[in-house]
Amino acid sequence: MSEDHIELLREVHNEVYKIAQERIGPDDPTKVLAVSGVLMKIAIELYTVVLDDDSIQALLERISEDVPKIRETMEKSLGERVIH
Repeated sequence: MSEDHIELLREVHNEVYKIAQERIGPDDPTKVLAVSGVLMKIAIELYTVVLDDDSIQALLERISEDVPKIRETMEKSLGERVIH
């Protein structure tokens, strides 16, 4: 991947995170779930443009394998999660 693509991905990541954080707020897990669901829906919609259903399913399975690693990264970044 070229440095231009990597920079584009960083910019999109930061912009999307900023928008999500503005909408979520610190004390409402329902908003976290709702915004996360919308982002997942958008991702899957975009995948359908370039991937067949089997490829999308395989990708989602691969992503699910990374959940523990992602959780660890988020906990380091945000501290222990609190479920209300």
